[in-house]
Amino acid sequence: MGSDHEHLLLHCEVRWLSRGNVLKRLIELKEEVSVFLEQNPPTSKDAIFEFKDRFHDANWLVKVAYICDVFDFLNNLNLALQGENVTIFKVQEKVEAATKKLNLWSRRIKTGNYEAFTMLTAFQKENNISFMSHDISALIQEHLQGLETNLKEYFPPINSNKEWIRNPFSINIETTFSDLNVESLIELSCDTALKDIYKERPLIDFWLSCRKEYPVVAEQAIKFLMPFVTTYKCEAGFSTLVFLKNKYRNRLEVEPDLRIKLTSFPANLEFLVKNKQHHTSH
Repeated sequence: MGSDHEHLLLHCEVRWLSRGNVLKRLIELKEEVSVFLEQNPPTSKDAIFEFKDRFHDANWLVKVAYICDVFDFLNNLNLALQGENVTIFKVQEKVEAATKKLNLWSRRIKTGNYEAFTMLTAFQKENNISFMSHDISALIQEHLQGLETNLKEYFPPINSNKEWIRNPFSINIETTFSDLNVESLIELSCDTALKDIYKERPLIDFWLSCRKEYPVVAEQAIKFLMPFVTTYKCEAGFSTLVFLKNKYRNRLEVEPDLRIKLTSFPANLEFLVKNKQHHTSH
């Protein structure tokens, strides 16, 4: 039929990002799916073919288009929360921005402004829908407010007493820092060499560089920052393992390959070659 895609995507419960991609592909192929369901009636009573009537229901398609935009927004947020140097402070900033966007969109919908939802607005223009029904508008507002509430519950605000970890050079030590060695933090905040390191390196690397000279404050900061970073490392390790140990290499002893794939240190190939026994036939 001259479509951009040749098939639908299958939903995968394990992969979060697939949920949004499945819905997006469905809305992009809505005409093709509708024709297929019309031309292939069920040979037996099957609930899945009840969906053929849904593709002629504009209200149902509007909801699907809206959900596509929501999943696209959540997928982008999910990707922004991943990375080797993403700390809980960075996560909090991203989530705070996301909740403010949701609140803004909810207020805009009250005035009939749906510009933030690209898939939904494209569907409206394609089908000449100039006015959204009150029920759907109220449903979308309720859903956005629920997302905002859930994000705030799942990512609660960081205690202000932890702000010294984000920036130990611009805080009021007397009012925000009372449970650790204040003298060590005062010395650290006056160390100009460390201030230069703070500007050049990621936050976790900065505190790791302070462990030797300022062990008390550094250990407290690292314990607060490391859990989120190490969680990403574990997820990356699982993804790498799935890639390496596939059905063609299911008997592979994966530890050495996994270590090489995940390490951030470049291999010294010249040293490795020199210490490798050459085959006697060469």
